[in-house]
Amino acid sequence: MKKYLLIAVFGCFAFLQTHAQFDEDYVQEQPKPVVGGQPQFLLKTNPLATISGEIPVFTSEYRLLGEYIPDNKQSYNFGVSLFTMGPILRAALDTDSSLAGSNISSTDFRVLGYRLQAGYRFYPFYLLKKTYLSEIEVPEGFYVYGLVSHSDARFYIRNNRTNQIQFSHTSVTLNLGYQLLIVDDIFFDVYAGAGYKNNQVVEISTGSSNVVTSEFADIGFIYGSNLKINLGLHIGYRF
Repeated sequence: MKKYLLIAVFGCFAFLQTHAQFDEDYVQEQPKPVVGGQPQFLLKTNPLATISGEIPVFTSEYRLLGEYIPDNKQSYNFGVSLFTMGPILRAALDTDSSLAGSNISSTDFRVLGYRLQAGYRFYPFYLLKKTYLSEIEVPEGFYVYGLVSHSDARFYIRNNRTNQIQFSHTSVTLNLGYQLLIVDDIFFDVYAGAGYKNNQVVEISTGSSNVVTSEFADIGFIYGSNLKINLGLHIGYRF
């Protein structure tokens, strides 16, 4: 009896030892979560915005965006832009017969302004396909993007800044997008979405201002609706 009991004890011990070794090997083979990985950063722009920017028809927008990526499933986005006179407005002023009769051209006018934007992105599919990675990467694929934007541009005669027309665009939108690596460290980014906007046009003169937004309502839905439609196309470079 003692013999069989001894065999059973040694058998159980051998089984437990083998199972423990298997568990240890299995755990060692599992990928480890990222701890303290190096965040990634993208700089982006859209050269097409110089033709018609966030304030369309009137402005050229020189845009610089940044995407800060602290981990593989989310990022923080921010941007700053400079507005100048757009080619569409410049051509309209240069072909205006009444201005030409007074020997006035687009060079006698100026448009100057800025745009600030900030947003947050979430890449949901990274939770499914890349839960554990050896390092932080620039996320590729589908993302959800919340974006806040404010633009301000002034139109005036160069030698008379006391009389101006102010274009002010503010919007909050929710967007869906896709980002992918093209070659080396170059990324292509496209998104579309919708939300709320408040676009105003104000006529400013010495000591007074007058909202004239309704006079621009015939320019599509830019000033005639609070619905904001977004379409973003950007090229980014990883640093």
